[in-house]
Amino acid sequence: MTALLDQVTLREITSETVIAVIKLAVADRQKNFVAPNAASLAQALLSDDAWYRWNCRCGTVRRHPSARRGLILYSPPIGLPGAPMITVIATFKLPQRLSVEEARRIFRSTAPKYQGVPGLVRKYYVLSEDGQTAGGVYLWRSRRDAEALYTDAWKTFVRDKYGTDPTLTYLDCPVVVDNTTREIVTDAG
Repeated sequence: MTALLDQVTLREITSETVIAVIKLAVADRQKNFVAPNAASLAQALLSDDAWYRWNCRCGTVRRHPSARRGLILYSPPIGLPGAPMITVIATFKLPQRLSVEEARRIFRSTAPKYQGVPGLVRKYYVLSEDGQTAGGVYLWRSRRDAEALYTDAWKTFVRDKYGTDPTLTYLDCPVVVDNTTREIVTDAG
């Protein structure tokens, strides 16, 4: 992590740095997951949902709404306006007990599959204390996004990986308390 931080520099926001950021591009396979930088910059400058952050060398991130120097980040609302966010709890009884170490190894092997999934805000892997039940808790931007993942192919993947069928429970999630960003997010926007 320190080596990565040594590669990061903070620069004053000028027309030249904004143009340089706008010219940055992502790989073709990522284009469906990331807005163009020009759109993100416009949202950051014009949206009430925008927030600014700066990063100090000690690695902590601090909120700084009046920053004139540093990095502008835009955080879109988690849910779709007027539509409830969705939490899905997926559980499955295991054919044999898993230790925490075994579960961690299996979960880490499947975690990359969920990175960049459209609409997925966060996923928690879970294991019961007795090691007999495993699953995931997913926070989604919308039910449509959630249903796009839980296809027959996904259910077959779970069955093949864990030896059992998953049970899915959909819950509306009208409020999220996020202590990381110190925000309370509601589905009303």
